[in-house]
Amino acid sequence: MTWWCGPRAAVAAGLLATGSLLAATGTGALAQAGMDDAAICINEKADAAKRLAACGSALAKSGGSDEARAELLHHRGELLAGQGEHEKAIKDYTDALKLAADDSALYISRGNSYDALGEADKAIADYTVAIRLAPEEASAYYNRGSVFDEKGDHRRAIADYGQAIRLDAAFGSAYNNRGLAWQALGEPDKAIADFDMALKIDARDADVYFNRATAYEDKGDRQKAIDDYKRALEIDPSLEEAKQRIAALSAR
Repeated sequence: MTWWCGPRAAVAAGLLATGSLLAATGTGALAQAGMDDAAICINEKADAAKRLAACGSALAKSGGSDEARAELLHHRGELLAGQGEHEKAIKDYTDALKLAADDSALYISRGNSYDALGEADKAIADYTVAIRLAPEEASAYYNRGSVFDEKGDHRRAIADYGQAIRLDAAFGSAYNNRGLAWQALGEPDKAIADFDMALKIDARDADVYFNRATAYEDKGDRQKAIDDYKRALEIDPSLEEAKQRIAALSAR
C-alpha cells in the first residue's frame, strides 16, 4: 500500500445530516409554544452567541411540553458541539433523551460528540440505537461506518457505507469513504469504482480525485495517478500533497 500523506476522508456529512434532521423536526412543538427566546434558539441564521443565550433563557422558564424542551436542549447541544464543547453538548443531549427517548436524531448528535471526544464505543452504541429507531436514516449508518473505520474495522465500515448508499444513492461521501476502506484492505479496483461513483455525484470534489490518484498509485498506474492529482489541484490549488506526489511521480 502507498499512503504517503494519506487519502482524505469525508468527515462532515454525518454532522450535516444530523443538522438537517433537527431542522426538519425541531420546529413543531416550539412554534406552538410561541416563545420569543425559543424562536431565536432554533433560528439557524441567528448569531450563535445570541442563540445560546436564548436557548438558556427559554430553558430557564417553567412550563412547556417535554417535546419542546427536548428540542431546545438539542439545539443548544448542537451549538455547543459546534464550538467544540462536546462534554456540555453530551449533557444536553442526554437530558433531552430523558424527555424524548425515541428521538433518533438525538442519538446521532450524541454519537457525533462521543466520536469527537475519541469515545468510539459510545459513539457506535448511540448510532446503533439510532438505526434501531430510524432504520431508513442513511446518516446513522454512515456515521457508524466512519467510527468503525477509525477503529480499523474496515469490513464493518464497508457494510455500513453500503447500507447508507442503498438508502441514499446520491450519498457521495459514503462512496468516497467506502473507497478508502476498500483501499485500506488492499482492494484498489473496488476503491476506484467507488471513487468513480462519488465523482459522478460531485465532479468538483478535489479530495475524491486525490483519493483515486492514490488508488491508481497502488495499482502502479503512474499516468492516471498524475492526471488525477492534477485534476485535484485544478479544483483546490492548496493541496500541497498533490503537488508533492506529482513531483515524485514525474521524477521517476
